[in-house]
Amino acid sequence: MLAATYILAAALLASSAARAGDLTFHAQAPPGCESSTPLRLLLKDVELPRSRAVTIRAYAKQAGREEESFIGLFAVMADSANAAGNRKMPQARVTATPAFRRAIEPGATVSVILRPFAGKTAMNDLDWSVRAVEWACR
Repeated sequence: MLAATYILAAALLASSAARAGDLTFHAQAPPGCESSTPLRLLLKDVELPRSRAVTIRAYAKQAGREEESFIGLFAVMADSANAAGNRKMPQARVTATPAFRRAIEPGATVSVILRPFAGKTAMNDLDWSVRAVEWACR
């Protein structure tokens, strides 16, 4: 069976409401996948410092709504506290939670917010990047 992939608008938005360290993408909500097929948010061309352990939490905010919906997360361990340079990953995957899949309205306009954390603390000083995001049913 071929995997269906749905590309989001890859324009990174500068939002005054976003916290320092967040990356925000403007997109269409994911399409409905078959119930047994995982819905994933794919992060393209991720770059993170090799010296810091990071958990990236993904959220969606639908247009006209105040609350954010938790999509899911992924974590990357540091190479060492002294490691120099950045880790470049062609792709990282965030599997959408069942609660997110039930809550999202197909076809709605959403902002996808990527927020870095160190444990339970938001990382406002992290120098990182993601080129684009896309939804995939696979």
